[in-house]
Amino acid sequence: MLSKSKCIAILELQKRGHRIRQIARTLGASRATVRSIIKKGTAPVQRQPSKKVEPYRTRIKELHSQCGGNLVQVQRKLVAQGDQFSYPTLTRFARRNRCGVARSDRIRRDL
Repeated sequence: MLSKSKCIAILELQKRGHRIRQIARTLGASRATVRSIIKKGTAPVQRQPSKKVEPYRTRIKELHSQCGGNLVQVQRKLVAQGDQFSYPTLTRFARRNRCGVARSDRIRRDL
């Protein structure tokens, strides 16, 4: 996704009479992207991530350590308790909150 400043620049260049191909080359965007931004007439709004999982933060971290880092088991236990969110939501939460082993503690395996 292009930055908001690039989207505004696309719209500004289009108002000045530049062609789509020129705008795309100048800003390093694809012509399809330039066309879609011009068609919409505004810069796309980035969605804020959902905060569904935040209330369960401590419970997820406890289960994560109990299950040995296995998020499938964590998700099954949460669903069994009545909590309703998907596995992809749980994995996204784990990645963003760096659940699991720190990078420096991981074992390096040379092939």
